[in-house]
Amino acid sequence: MELLIDFHRQATRLGPGSEADTLRAHGFTNLAGKSSLQVADIGCGTGASSLLLAQHLDAQITAVDLFAEFLDRNQNSMAAQNLVDSEKEEIRLYQQYGEYYSYGFYIAQKI
Repeated sequence: MELLIDFHRQATRLGPGSEADTLRAHGFTNLAGKSSLQVADIGCGTGASSLLLAQHLDAQITAVDLFAEFLDRNQNSMAAQNLVDSEKEEIRLYQQYGEYYSYGFYIAQKI
């Protein structure tokens, strides 16, 4: 795991795509103008997409990642934009659904 963290440590975006790609995907939704949305950014990394969505949606965004270092960077980015109202919470994995392509899906419950 440390190798994975070290590999991504200096990156601002930890996954594929760009801001333009995220905004393009947002454009395909019917979310413009809707309010009080609930968004989950699972595997948020340092929060590049979380931050961008927070700037373009009227939404409460819940960002989740396995690596505390990346979550801290996400929180700092959000705080710099006055977009943070955060709680760090532990979750217990309830059931894993790994058979969907190469992604792992989880049902989690708060402890």
